[in-house]
Amino acid sequence: MSRKADGTLGHTVYRKRTHTDRYLNKDSNHHPGQKRDIIKTLVERARRICDPEDIEKELKHLEEAFVAMYTPKVTDRIGKLLEKEKVKPVFKPTKKIQQSHGSVKDKNDLLATSGVYRIPCTCGQVYIGTTKRSIRSRIGDTNWGRIRTH
Repeated sequence: MSRKADGTLGHTVYRKRTHTDRYLNKDSNHHPGQKRDIIKTLVERARRICDPEDIEKELKHLEEAFVAMYTPKVTDRIGKLLEKEKVKPVFKPTKKIQQSHGSVKDKNDLLATSGVYRIPCTCGQVYIGTTKRSIRSRIGDTNWGRIRTH
């Protein structure tokens, strides 16, 4: 409930600041009917709660929220429901945050890790070894000369 400019009370759907508009993941294994019913319920809620001048704004908000939930076949049915309310749906894939920022992990320095290493020799042979220390410290080890002279 809110107070309008003319002093009367207005009604619209309330959402907390932390509301995410994520009702159901598009890749979930829920029945397509459940996914459709979420939209039906939200449209009915808008009709029941909102003042006539706020219904269009609420339906536009729902349209934007469900653009991000594109699911084949289900999305087509959602589009038909929204068209009944005279809202033209536009479905488009959303760009994921991960795609715009790339990897947030630091690149590991392979020489700073332990593991298996392979050293080719000029004679054509190959030395394969393992170490629990970092490979960098193993290469710098005083015993490294023995491997080189095999």
